Amino acid sequence: MLAVLLDAGVPECDAVMLAALSTDNGVFIRRAERVFERLGRGVPLMTAVQALDDTGEFRWRLENAAHGAGGFRAALAGWHDALDAKAYQQEQTVSQLFTTSIVLFNGCVVAVILTGVFQTLTTIVHEMSLW
Repeated sequence: MLAVLLDAGVPECDAVMLAALSTDNGVFIRRAERVFERLGRGVPLMTAVQALDDTGEFRWRLENAAHGAGGFRAALAGWHDALDAKAYQQEQTVSQLFTTSIVLFNGCVVAVILTGVFQTLTTIVHEMSLW
């Protein structure tokens, strides 16, 4: 949303806040408010956006967009794809961990049941041999 607003010529302060509000994400809105405050103090957009992204990749892509001919939307499309790939990787990791834990738990339950059954059978055989 930020890229679309900046490409449309919306002032930077307004573009940052409108883009943050469009996410309806409290964390992102708080970070955008810090960027808004920095922009209000005269800090350039490229420096102010450091509050949005901890890794610095967003700032790097935004700087390249400012110098490139494709505009902000084209430059930030790659960042969006990278975030999608990272989210997919994290989803797969959680899914694998969950599935593995379920299989291990199932194995433990089966082991407990089999232990009980074999202890009962062992006790019965032992008692029969005493007769």
